[in-house]
Amino acid sequence: MVIVAIATLVRDNNTEFVPPAERVYPQHLIGVAIDLLKAADVDWNQVRNIEELQKTLNL
Repeated sequence: MVIVAIATLVRDNNTEFVPPAERVYPQHLIGVAIDLLKAADVDWNQVRNIEELQKTLNL
């Protein structure tokens, strides 16, 4: 799963020890993604699938 690889990469970017409570895990990235989608200027009545969402978000 891609999000697990991203979480691992973010954790690996730390050269200093990071306490467990401050570490990044996939569920943290999902929460951030939800916040970004809520803040995005998307007409959710028009989005019918992932491809349309990606196009709307210019991904």
